[in-house]
Amino acid sequence: MSILDQLLAEQTKNICQQYKATESEVGAALRDALSQNAKLSELITNSTSLKDIYRTRLFKDFLKKTKKEIYYDLRTYKKAAPNLEESHISSRERAPYVDLLFAQIDGYLEQAETILDLGGGLFPVSFPFDRYPKLKNYVWVDRDKEASELLKKAGLPKLTRQNFALGENPWHYYLPDNRTDFDFVFMLKLVPVLYRQQREVLSHISKVPFRHALITGSKEAMVKKVDIEAREKKVIEKFIREAGWEIVKRIDLPNEFGYLVK
Repeated sequence: MSILDQLLAEQTKNICQQYKATESEVGAALRDALSQNAKLSELITNSTSLKDIYRTRLFKDFLKKTKKEIYYDLRTYKKAAPNLEESHISSRERAPYVDLLFAQIDGYLEQAETILDLGGGLFPVSFPFDRYPKLKNYVWVDRDKEASELLKKAGLPKLTRQNFALGENPWHYYLPDNRTDFDFVFMLKLVPVLYRQQREVLSHISKVPFRHALITGSKEAMVKKVDIEAREKKVIEKFIREAGWEIVKRIDLPNEFGYLVK
């Protein structure tokens, strides 16, 4: 194996141990970055020792820059994918376990006529509308214009798209048929994100009228292979207490956890 192949193999393995990326994705990123770095390519060609290469400032700067590019690429919420559901990172992560999710909340959705999905991205694509015949209106609220257009093209039944930022309108604006509350509200991976980025919106979210709601968080960071479950639980449980809601059931998936509240 050449020095170049050894370097690519070692660095691909190291990065994959740290980030949620495939070997093919990382290998391609490293090769592409290396093809644009003539000085490092020349150094590798003329070297006989990986250790000597790794000690150089040229390699250290290259690796830092390339890992940063891989990190931000992985943080991209929307990517090209074979189907709509997998094009959004949250939906893609949940896709293998979506049946397990609904199996744990079926009893609360079977009688629901109105559902509110807050910051749902492309989650409605995963929602089994045929499974809940009593459902009349699924209201989706998200400021993501691209996701809204994709959902429009998907032609989902009973879906009402409301392309607004959370907190932009009072809750009665979204309530259908003169109702005073929603039967069910989805807040999937929402509360920890708002806590980090828009904490002032949480007070508005805490006043949403509902009979039952599902609030979830991630067990692992979006990009790095780091356990964040304890941190996310702390944020969500504090939010539930301050909102005055009662936990009636705990939801568990391999990469996501949640609380069903009333």
